[in-house]
Amino acid sequence: MTLIIPYKEQAQGNGEYNVYGGIDPGKKGAVCLLEKYTDNKKGFDNVQFFDWDDADSFINLMRIHFIDTKGQSYVDFMILEKVSARPVSVGGKPLNRPKALFSFGQNFGCWQGILKSFQVSNQEMPPQQWQKELTTGIDGKDAKDRAKVAALRLFPELSDRLHGPRGGWKDGRADALLMAYKAFLVYNN
Repeated sequence: MTLIIPYKEQAQGNGEYNVYGGIDPGKKGAVCLLEKYTDNKKGFDNVQFFDWDDADSFINLMRIHFIDTKGQSYVDFMILEKVSARPVSVGGKPLNRPKALFSFGQNFGCWQGILKSFQVSNQEMPPQQWQKELTTGIDGKDAKDRAKVAALRLFPELSDRLHGPRGGWKDGRADALLMAYKAFLVYNN
């Protein structure tokens, strides 16, 4: 999926132009960017999603879409989900999942390096912290379900972009969207 995002110096509109992002670093994670002019009081001017499958996608995303023509990041603030991998058990027997744990840690570390190298202002935030504010009081069987409901309540116009062509959820997008929204809240407080 190719993103078309205006650089700050090319942006049209009145007032300051800000970009906030959320990163779900899971294996099938996503990035969400919320773009907003400060004079727009009703919502966001543009919402972009990026899904990835490998580390090269991370690099290309940053190089092409996060950096302006002067080599500076035009993203004002991002939240990177800080999740520690936990061993999983089935029927009381622990499962050894070193490959899954390594893949998750590799994605998280890759994002840490990318954000640092491109000097993107960011905060690592455990899911419990952003979920507490944005999904409290929402029914669902687990945190992922509550995040999906919360994302649709906050951004009902994005339903088609949170779902795939067959109606299933695109993994990572609801979480990335809520983290981008949390980045907006943190940056503006």
